Amino acid sequence: MLNSSVSICRVIGYLTISGNGSVNVPDGRPWFAVLNDNSYDWQEMSFDFNISGQTLSWTAFPAEPFSPSPPTMNIVYGNY
Repeated sequence: MLNSSVSICRVIGYLTISGNGSVNVPDGRPWFAVLNDNSYDWQEMSFDFNISGQTLSWTAFPAEPFSPSPPTMNIVYGNY
């Protein structure tokens, strides 16, 4: 039985991100999940995510001073 107060997620796409960027998520409230396949070091998690309206954006930053540019990361995103 489906309760009408429950939201169901819809997957819109998958992205491999690096650097700074954004994606528009139409028709609903955006959501995202990180799909990191080789998480052996916290330095890989060097992105700041923000949801504003229907836009999901991310900013890359080094995890430590003088570290190399952040690696790529896979995300899945959609709306509900």
